[in-house]
Amino acid sequence: MILDHIHAIITTAKSEIKIMTFLKASLLSLQIVCISAVGHAQTVDQSRGTDAAVDYPSLQGFAPWDDRNYLLNSSDLALLAPNESELISPVPVFFRVMYRLENPDTDRTGPVQYPRALLNYYRMRFSGYLIDGEIFHDVTYVSDSGYQVR
Repeated sequence: MILDHIHAIITTAKSEIKIMTFLKASLLSLQIVCISAVGHAQTVDQSRGTDAAVDYPSLQGFAPWDDRNYLLNSSDLALLAPNESELISPVPVFFRVMYRLENPDTDRTGPVQYPRALLNYYRMRFSGYLIDGEIFHDVTYVSDSGYQVR
């Protein structure tokens, strides 16, 4: 009976070791997936834009990139506030312009010019950030490099 009990303990220990090994391998796989999903490098190609006068790469300086920004022209950008780059908001520039076109009475001065729900409006209408034909849903702000879409 004692031998049966010892055998049961050893069998249980072996099972627990197998489970722990499996969990460690799963955790490592999850870490690899998370590391690969940290950020999508957005390369903005000036030649894809519709207006040669617009510096499309500069739009990444104050908002996450979305390929629909390529449709903007200089008259669209004139609708933005002079301090637009100071407004911390993960809403792409094209949608800011669209919002201002649809809401011409939007303030053009001050620290708050858009409703707090603007990001939600954007996501409801466009689902996420369009980059190279793929929709991305998450964005983070990294102080050294700006917004990263993932």
